[in-house]
Amino acid sequence: MVMFIIMKSSRAYEGAAPINAYSGPACACAGVEPGKVYDSRESAEVDANKLSECNPVKFVVVSCK
Repeated sequence: MVMFIIMKSSRAYEGAAPINAYSGPACACAGVEPGKVYDSRESAEVDANKLSECNPVKFVVVSCK
C-alpha cells in the first residue's frame, strides 16, 4: 500500500519515510495533524496547501512505502 507524507521541499533529500513527515509549528496554525501519514495524495495536497498558507516555504507531497 502506498502512503503519502508532507515534507518541506528543502528536506525532501532526506528520503520519503513516515518518520520524515512534517510536524513543525505550521501544523497548529493550519489545523493539520503533525507527522500525519495519508492514504491518498489528494488529501495530503489539501493539507500541504493549508500549511503553505501559514508558512511560505514550499511543502511537497511524497509517496512512501
